[in-house]
Amino acid sequence: MKRIYKYPLLLCPEQHVEMPIAARILCCEVQRDTVCLWAVVDPEAGKVHRTFRIVGTGNAFDDDNHTHHLGTVQLEGGQFVFHVFEQLGTT
Repeated sequence: MKRIYKYPLLLCPEQHVEMPIAARILCCEVQRDTVCLWAVVDPEAGKVHRTFRIVGTGNAFDDDNHTHHLGTVQLEGGQFVFHVFEQLGTT
């Protein structure tokens, strides 16, 4: 049976998150000042590491067409705006 899991993210340019294989990301939002992903997962599935990138508005970003935009989030009342991407395989 599938479940929905939450994955808090750090505000750093790139990070790896361990998730069940074939986890389907539903959304990216802020919860209590923390950027989070919610995903439909099969808890019994094996695990993989997925790579996520967070880019602040106005910051340099090497958009190599190997990313998928998951959402844009605002922190501190909209003072800071970040864009969350998943780094896709390059093959």
